[in-house]
Amino acid sequence: MHYLGYSPQAVVGESGRLTGAFLVLPLTSMTVQWAFTTAALITLTAALALLP
Repeated sequence: MHYLGYSPQAVVGESGRLTGAFLVLPLTSMTVQWAFTTAALITLTAALALLP
């Protein structure tokens, strides 16, 4: 049953892909933020360890 060129499966697939894209963005930014935080902590620890 195709009406307006869209089948229910196509609509569900499209919204699923959009939802996936919107979910990936915060996850990616969270991972980047976590990576930066970890790098900052490692740098800070190394700087403190190297201090006399």
